[in-house]
Amino acid sequence: MTDDEVRTAVRATLAVLTQLAQRTRTPADDLLVQLLRQNEGRLVTAIADLLRDPAQPPTAERVTAALAAVGIRA
Repeated sequence: MTDDEVRTAVRATLAVLTQLAQRTRTPADDLLVQLLRQNEGRLVTAIADLLRDPAQPPTAERVTAALAAVGIRA
């Protein structure tokens, strides 16, 4: 996938999560959506990196490392 395709997929996922959060409407849902939206660029970079990796699906450790590489720590 290209970075533009990853960005589109991330935005679509965020849109779905936003719709789900509107149905349940808890403060935790609102906070999660806000955090994800604020980190959209970082998520795109991490996901694009994971998709370039030949080992699919990525392990939990690989996902954690990709997120850490863009400044998101679990």
